Amino acid sequence: MASKADSTQSTESDPAWEYNNLEDDDSITCNFCNVVTRGGIYGARQHQIRSCLYCPKVVKDRLKAFTEKEKSKKGVVVNQRGFGDDDEGGDDVKIPRLEKKRSGVQLSGQEKRLKSNVMDEACDKELIAKTAIARFFYQAGIAFNVVRLDCFKEMIELIGNYGPNFKPPSYHELRGPSLKKEVDDMNQWIEGHKEKWSKYGCSIMLDSWTDREQKTLINILVNSSDGTVFMESVNASSNTMSGSEMCALVEKFVDQIGEANVVQVITNSECNSVRAG
Repeated sequence: MASKADSTQSTESDPAWEYNNLEDDDSITCNFCNVVTRGGIYGARQHQIRSCLYCPKVVKDRLKAFTEKEKSKKGVVVNQRGFGDDDEGGDDVKIPRLEKKRSGVQLSGQEKRLKSNVMDEACDKELIAKTAIARFFYQAGIAFNVVRLDCFKEMIELIGNYGPNFKPPSYHELRGPSLKKEVDDMNQWIEGHKEKWSKYGCSIMLDSWTDREQKTLINILVNSSDGTVFMESVNASSNTMSGSEMCALVEKFVDQIGEANVVQVITNSECNSVRAG
């Protein structure tokens, strides 16, 4: 059975001790999810590699690498020589390393049931978390394709890395400081694009389309070597824009971006758009 002294001495050899806590009853508690295991440090390590929902990926990778390293040490190659045969080579014989069997390491029936319960509990946690996320989508009326956004995946990963007791942003934080910070970050991102516009030039793109309510909209975008920036959406559903109106719209954004920075204007093949070009 492991002891606190053993855990102190084994920290250098097994990195799992850095992420677990040895209790007085020789059970081991995971520092990420507080799950208690009784299979020694090996069992605790396997829990964090396989089933801990809050264990960071960098920690899992480190523990996996250590486990693979330990597996490679299962066999030891020695050179057998006859007594007094210093000049004659012997045969290399692979002698398997014998694992020390101690009563404290072998799992009893009760401990096996506890280990099974831990695995079931981890699966239940994942199911509960996914159900809560799905319910949030249903109640808020959020489109399902939102889960494909990189920022959604990043949000879930950051919450998981934070661990228990994470407090979500409040109503005031979302509509106040968090929104202001996001606007500032977006403006800073656009300024970076504007620097490239003045240095390498850019293209203005007009994309007209009709939504489900049969409204005609024109999206104005600016494309450069750094990517595409959405500028504005114009509602043109009241009447079809004439060539002069389309030309005035283009001139507005040319002036806003800087005539010297605009390399070309890209529109669709409609007559009015061609006239504006």
